[in-house]
Amino acid sequence: MEKLDSVLTYWGVHNVPEMYQQLLAQDAQAHEGPTEVGGGIIVATVKDPWGNVLGIIDNPHFRMNGKGAR
Repeated sequence: MEKLDSVLTYWGVHNVPEMYQQLLAQDAQAHEGPTEVGGGIIVATVKDPWGNVLGIIDNPHFRMNGKGAR
């Protein structure tokens, strides 16, 4: 049975291009490179050794505990 790439989880990071390169250096496979998708939001995806897709996202509009994500 083939895995679908349509379901994934995004992990919030402060610097998508830097984290993308770190993940690739740790044997993740490139899936979709860093892309600005509007509003300053940057996303990218990699595949782990089992073929699961992991998304990373930097959303400058997201806030946790009243503090900015940056």
